[in-house]
Amino acid sequence: MWIGAEQWDKVGERLADPRYDRLVHAPTRLRYALHARDWKGAARWFLPANLPDWSPGIIGLAGLSALAWFWFCSRIGQLGERPKFRAPLYVAALLLGVASVYLTLAIVYVEEVFLHFHEKKNAIANAIYFVLGVGLREELSKLLFFAPLLPIIRKWGGRREVVACGALVGLGFAAEENIGYFDHGSLSTALVRFLTANFFHMSTAAISASALYDFASDRERHTPTLSRAFLLVMGIHGLYDFFLSFPKWSFLSMVGFVLISRQFLGLVRDLRGTKARGVTLLTRFVVALSTLAGAGFVYGTFLAGPAMALRAMAEGLLDLAIIIYFFVQELEAV
Repeated sequence: MWIGAEQWDKVGERLADPRYDRLVHAPTRLRYALHARDWKGAARWFLPANLPDWSPGIIGLAGLSALAWFWFCSRIGQLGERPKFRAPLYVAALLLGVASVYLTLAIVYVEEVFLHFHEKKNAIANAIYFVLGVGLREELSKLLFFAPLLPIIRKWGGRREVVACGALVGLGFAAEENIGYFDHGSLSTALVRFLTANFFHMSTAAISASALYDFASDRERHTPTLSRAFLLVMGIHGLYDFFLSFPKWSFLSMVGFVLISRQFLGLVRDLRGTKARGVTLLTRFVVALSTLAGAGFVYGTFLAGPAMALRAMAEGLLDLAIIIYFFVQELEAV
C-alpha cells in the first residue's frame, strides 16, 4: 500500500480518535508506526500484522506438507541411525526455518518503507527487485537461521546433517509461506506454490548450508565456494519468482527450478556412502508428492469445484513431473 504523507496524516488522526482507533487493522498500524519512526509501536504491531490466518483448512494443508517433507528429509539425514542426536536437531532446523520468515518480513518493511524498493511496471526494474530484493532477503534469512546449528553439526555431525538441516530450514520457511499463499493469494497461485515451493526452498537452503559448512571448515579455500553458491541460489530464486510473476513467461521459471533441483539432488547423491534400511528416498519423494497433490486437489475442489482445482494445479503438476524424472535418473538407488 503506497500512500503519501497527507494520507498517513489521516491515518494518524484516526489512531488518535477513539471512535476510529479500533477500526485500523494491524498491518496499517505497523506501516504507520514505521512511517512515524515509532520503533516501539512497530515492534508491538510487527507480529499481529504478520501472523497468518489460522483457519483449519489452511493450517491442515501446511501441517501435512511439513510432515510429508520432514519424512522425506529424515531419510536424507538417516534419522533412525542416531535418533537421540538427529531428532531434536532436525526439529530445531524446521522451527528455525519458520522463524526465518519473520526476519524476511522485517527486511521487506525496511526495503519498502525506507528504500522504496518494490515491484514496478518496468520488467528490468522488476528483475532487479526479484533478485536483489526477494532472492537476497529470503536466501540470506534461511542461511542466517541455519548458522546457529553449524557449531553443533561440526562437533557431532557431518555433511549428512548439514544437507538435512539445510533442507529442513528451507522446509520450515516454505511451510510458513504456504499459509500466506492460501491466505492472501489466488487459488491457482496457492496450489502451484504448494506443490513446488517446498522442494525449491529445501533445495536452495541445502545448497547454501553445504557451502557454509565448507567455508567454516577452511575459510581461505572455500570463500569462493560460498560466494558462488549463495549468488547462484539468490539469482535463480529471484529469476524464478520474476518469471512466475509474468504468466506468458512463467514456463521459463522451470529452467531455474530444474537447475536448483539437480544441484540439490547432486548433494544428496553424494551422501550415498551409508544406506539406510527401509523405504528408499525415491519412494518417500513420490509418496510425499502424491499425498500433497491429493490434499491440494481436495482443498481446491472444496473451494472451487474439481475442474477449477485441476486447472489451478496443472502447472505445478507439470513441474513435479519434471522433477520426478530427474529424481528417478539420479537417485533411484538411494
